[in-house]
Amino acid sequence: MRNRTELQTGVTERGKAGTLILSGGGNGEQSRIINVYFAELINKEKPVLYIPLAGDPHVRPYKESFEYVGQMFHEAGIKKVVMWTEVSLKTRQDLEAFSAIYISGGDSGRLLNIVKEDGFDEVLIDYFQNGGIIYGQSAGAIIFAKELTHLKNGHPVAGLNLIEGCSIWCHYTQKDDEAIHKRVTQLRHSVLLLPEGNAVLWNGSHMRSMGARSSFLINEWLEKEPVEELDDEALHSKSNSG
Repeated sequence: MRNRTELQTGVTERGKAGTLILSGGGNGEQSRIINVYFAELINKEKPVLYIPLAGDPHVRPYKESFEYVGQMFHEAGIKKVVMWTEVSLKTRQDLEAFSAIYISGGDSGRLLNIVKEDGFDEVLIDYFQNGGIIYGQSAGAIIFAKELTHLKNGHPVAGLNLIEGCSIWCHYTQKDDEAIHKRVTQLRHSVLLLPEGNAVLWNGSHMRSMGARSSFLINEWLEKEPVEELDDEALHSKSNSG
């Protein structure tokens, strides 16, 4: 019997799927292992594209966010980062200049609205389905779910659905379980639970967990299972390289 964490999609018809790194959130120190792993996945001759659009620039200017992310990735061995604060009219071909995409956290509803209104949702889907690497942190991860569940109006909204049939709950702790049970009962599909400092890698057919804590998948029958951990040898070989 197939493990519940090994969800299947139909992306193979369009090409070889890439890699989604879905982070539950946390600061740079909590995410260090994840950032180093990300650095080892990419071609560092090309810059990483940083998209800060989940954040409110009136609360934290994008320039300040760019400086923070640049320093965080510099510590992981990534020297080149380029920021886009506008994604309208951007195409799949425009992404060829970059090694990967990093989407930071903030308001997932705001981020989803922007990428859908600007038509960038289809660009992101096509990029992933044809081998692209995307690292989403918190809100930047949530938009790739089947439905967004952390919205102020309480009503689920369709996400980009790259993890087919699964929603995402970031910043997860056991204190959230009661609320999650209610939400799963409402949604009637699985929810991926991501603590801070943890990420799940998704390649279009398999999930693997990495970080200081365990991530979980809870199905519509409220059965919660840990996501299979990334092989220790693969993880440590990347995090200790360089």
